[in-house]
Amino acid sequence: MLYEQFAAARLRAVELTDAYRETAVDDPRRAVLWEGVVRQTELARGLLESWLASTPSSLGARDTANALGAGR
Repeated sequence: MLYEQFAAARLRAVELTDAYRETAVDDPRRAVLWEGVVRQTELARGLLESWLASTPSSLGARDTANALGAGR
C-alpha cells in the first residue's frame, strides 16, 4: 500500500512540475504550482522512506534507503 501511495504522489509531483514548466514566468499561478511541486515531492519522499523502512529484511531496500539518506 505504501508503495502505491508513493507512486501516486510521485506521479502527481511530476504532473505539477510539468505544469510549472509550461506556465509563463509572469503567470501568478506559477508560485502556487511550485509550492505544490515541493509539497508533493516531500510527500513522495516520505512515503518512499516509510516503504523502505517497512521492509528491513530486504538488504536492497536498506541499501537504497541509505543511498537516499533515509533516517536523516
